[in-house]
Amino acid sequence: MATMATLAQEKCTACHKNAPRATEAEIAQLKPQIPDWKIVELDGVPRLERTYKFPDFKTALALTNRVGELAEAERHHPALLTEWGKVTASWWTDAIHVPHRNDSIVAAKTDEIAGQFPQKIHKRSERVDFGCRRVRRKKAGGISAGTPNPPIPQSRPPLFLIPPDDK
Repeated sequence: MATMATLAQEKCTACHKNAPRATEAEIAQLKPQIPDWKIVELDGVPRLERTYKFPDFKTALALTNRVGELAEAERHHPALLTEWGKVTASWWTDAIHVPHRNDSIVAAKTDEIAGQFPQKIHKRSERVDFGCRRVRRKKAGGISAGTPNPPIPQSRPPLFLIPPDDK
């Protein structure tokens, strides 16, 4: 049985329509080697998917770029969703529409790359401070009292101008 380190050292093989599919036994053998990856189905095609969490957008973007370099080197390309503080990677073999060993190889390599970046575990209870000041309002007789929102200036310029029809 190959270890994850061995799996990450393997190279993807060329895949074609008649390529051998991963058997249930092989999937069961490889899954523990990439334990944080889920098998999800999208549009009838099973794929490996994992979300990585980071302390900021810059780190998430850096992982996205490194995984892109991996994809080019392996000639096996994922779907990557980059958001503030997280990247979701999905690997699948489009040529055969079922799991293939290549997907596990690049998933293990993605884990190896992600391990080089600072990870952040977001907790539901964690409060994100965007620098906004919260005003606490007191209720008086069922009506909110406190500092009202400042009035919106009426002399604002329009957000965009529509040119008149010259026809």
